[in-house]
Amino acid sequence: MKYFTQAQLIVASLLAEKRGYNRQIKTDLLWKNTKATDKFPVLFSMPHEHASGVPCDLHMRCIIEIDGESVQIDTDMEVYETLEDV
Repeated sequence: MKYFTQAQLIVASLLAEKRGYNRQIKTDLLWKNTKATDKFPVLFSMPHEHASGVPCDLHMRCIIEIDGESVQIDTDMEVYETLEDV
């Protein structure tokens, strides 16, 4: 199972905001509510190619777990490909 580190999740969040992806996590909440040593498992992922209904570059829609809750984030392929397996 792949997972995000806090640093990878923050990068993914900043890119999602910059690119206007549909699924985002507020970066300031990640800074406040997570630690550098946290790992966030990817429970589900699928390729996605739209942002606000407009075709865009291929990216991955991920469902991750943060504090026992499922959260969605769209992440660039470059970030997704760096995720390690647990």
